[in-house]
Amino acid sequence: MDFLDCPKFFYDIIREVRTTLNQVHESAPEEFAEMSGVISLDIHPAQALDVNLDGLPELKITLQQGFEALGAASWAQAAIAFQKLAARMPGDASVFNNYGLSLLQRALVMAKSPDLDVQNLATTQFESSILALREAAKTAPTEAIILMNLAHALLVSGRAEKAVGLVQMHDQLQGQTTVSGNLHAAALVSMGESSAAKALLQRLPQDEIVRANLDRLSY
Repeated sequence: MDFLDCPKFFYDIIREVRTTLNQVHESAPEEFAEMSGVISLDIHPAQALDVNLDGLPELKITLQQGFEALGAASWAQAAIAFQKLAARMPGDASVFNNYGLSLLQRALVMAKSPDLDVQNLATTQFESSILALREAAKTAPTEAIILMNLAHALLVSGRAEKAVGLVQMHDQLQGQTTVSGNLHAAALVSMGESSAAKALLQRLPQDEIVRANLDRLSY
């Protein structure tokens, strides 16, 4: 799904988006856990996908706006841009992935709000995110990033068992990765299976997030 015809600035924006999402997720999962009790382990950040606009050059400005909004953590604006793209590209998995990602990030922010009314509205955002990511998965059922993003959304919205099922599907198709194994472990912890989660994490390649989660489970 490489965007072969896009100008260089689109690739620069995509790199900025990935950096921003990493920064946002460094603290967001743990803070959300403290607030809701849904999870207690850090999760690798959800990921955006490149979008191919072959035959639709008139959408380049909207696509640029979407990626720029993601890079600026302007989740509502990103969602608006990718929703517009989805209306014109109803079968494009990358667009729906990015739309669902925008909604997921917005939901996480809303869920941490001190305003209870805003917290309650987060539920709707989580549902919308899951619907968009499911639409992406229907079109690209073997795309690892989409499967992990959907599992991520299911987990943080309180559906750990469904997240585990999706991670297992991912691992059957793609093989277990550090990202999928760590997300599986986070789901196990939320289900009260900390010992199984720790054993799983110990078998994974040790990146910073996995090591931090192992430390948390060792207390």
